[in-house]
Amino acid sequence: MKHTTAVAARPPARRVPAAKPRGAASSPEVSEADALLMSVVRDLLYVEDRTSDLPLRQLHVCTTLYAGPLSMSQLSRKLGVSLSAMTQIADRLEAAGLVARQASEPDRRVRCLVLTPRGRRALQTREKVRHERLAAAFATLDATARKQLLAGLRLFQQACTAIAE
Repeated sequence: MKHTTAVAARPPARRVPAAKPRGAASSPEVSEADALLMSVVRDLLYVEDRTSDLPLRQLHVCTTLYAGPLSMSQLSRKLGVSLSAMTQIADRLEAAGLVARQASEPDRRVRCLVLTPRGRRALQTREKVRHERLAAAFATLDATARKQLLAGLRLFQQACTAIAE
């Protein structure tokens, strides 16, 4: 399977409070988990379509806009980027035909970004392919393995949420 890699600027550093250790993970465990997660992400998320070549930040903007239009300042706060960086990202996405600028309904002076029909279709294609790949992977597992996988993913999600708070 051909993989496309996205290169993106590193997100701003967040202070992560120390979680209560239950049993410190060894470095080999962390390394193996990192490699496995990266492999799963590549296999499920890298879709060969017109959004594949988008840098991660631009893709993140598109996925954020999927829920509805947002102003440039709302997007910059939500994504943790400066307003000038957000403007550059918006310019590139607009040039690619994936987003458009429009006046805000409550305040016509405020410009919002909205996904274009092309941008929405591109994200829907990514989602459809991701779900198909996930279903195909699940189909290779028996019912017990699927339950174990889901239980492990729920635990891992809780652990990730705990350190992000």
